[in-house]
Amino acid sequence: SGSSDKPSSTTVASDQPTAAAASSDIRIPLADLSGKAKFFDYKLADNRPMRFFVLKSSDGVYRAALDACDTCYHAKKGYHQEGDDMICNNCGLHFHSAKINEVHGGCNPIGLPRMIEGNELVIKAGELESRGGYF
Repeated sequence: SGSSDKPSSTTVASDQPTAAAASSDIRIPLADLSGKAKFFDYKLADNRPMRFFVLKSSDGVYRAALDACDTCYHAKKGYHQEGDDMICNNCGLHFHSAKINEVHGGCNPIGLPRMIEGNELVIKAGELESRGGYF
C-alpha cells in the first residue's frame, strides 16, 4: 500500500503550482477603494480580456461587478460613473451604486461575488472565468 500512496502524493504536489498559477484570485486593498469606481482588467484563461469594477457604495458596502450587463454586453461599452450612479455607456441607464450586487438582469451591472479577508477585498478567479462569456 506504501507504493500506491506515493504516486498520488507526487501527482498532487506537481499539480498544485499549476492550479495556483491558473486561478490567482484578485486581492484589492480596502484602503484603495472609495466611492469612486476603480476599473480592473483581467485576462481570462483563454487570453480574452475582461473588465470589472469595484467601489465602496454610499451605504459603506464594498461592491464588485463586471463592466458589462445582460442587455448591452454585446456592445462592449461598459459603464462610467457620475456621482453615486454607474451609467451604461450603451443605453445611458443609471444604476445607483448601492444596487450593485443587489439587483440583477437588464442593464444592471453583472454582480461579482466578493469577500473581505483581513484588509483586502477578494474576488475568486473562478467567478471571473465563469462570467467570461460576457466579453
